[in-house]
Amino acid sequence: MDDRFYVYKWYYKDSNKIFYIGKGVKNRYKTLTHRNKKFLEIYNANPLNCVSEIVKYFDTEEEAFVHEK
Repeated sequence: MDDRFYVYKWYYKDSNKIFYIGKGVKNRYKTLTHRNKKFLEIYNANPLNCVSEIVKYFDTEEEAFVHEK
């Protein structure tokens, strides 16, 4: 398993509109646990249209935080 930090996005596959940007490691980009209420409202409204993907990998967590902002 890759332990590098990365920035990821969640978006609607029909429009490519991004609704969430985050920083993570391992499988964070595709998990639904420990999400805030707003994220879950958006996701649960149409889960089949929501997709996540890694945007970019980083060597340090600090670099990932900067890019996430």
